[in-house]
Amino acid sequence: MLNVAVPVHKKGVKSVGLLAAVALIGAALLAPPPSQGHYGPVSITHPGGGGGSVRDHRWLTVCDWQVDGHKTYIRYRTTWPSLYPDDTIFFGYAPSRGCLSGGDPTGLGVRKFTVCIQWEGCTAVKDA
Repeated sequence: MLNVAVPVHKKGVKSVGLLAAVALIGAALLAPPPSQGHYGPVSITHPGGGGGSVRDHRWLTVCDWQVDGHKTYIRYRTTWPSLYPDDTIFFGYAPSRGCLSGGDPTGLGVRKFTVCIQWEGCTAVKDA
């Protein structure tokens, strides 16, 4: 039997360790982001022909599906109700057969919202 010694250089061990570290960092960067959970869009449909949604507690969309002169809008409360304790904040009017989208102008985040149609009332309040 022939015994052959294979030299191991410290330099080679460092290169393998560096390659492994680079591979781990690359895998972490390519992995999908963690789930946003409850922060997806939350929608409400109004039986009078409109609807609205809130996404990420910041982005509002209101839609009016009819051309009847009744304006559709959203009323909401922020995540900091102590700053607006007695009132909800208005967002909208959607154009007839169209939608209006925009961010929460207060920058505080939407906590609860309702979709309203002029002369027809509002939906039940929903958590954003």
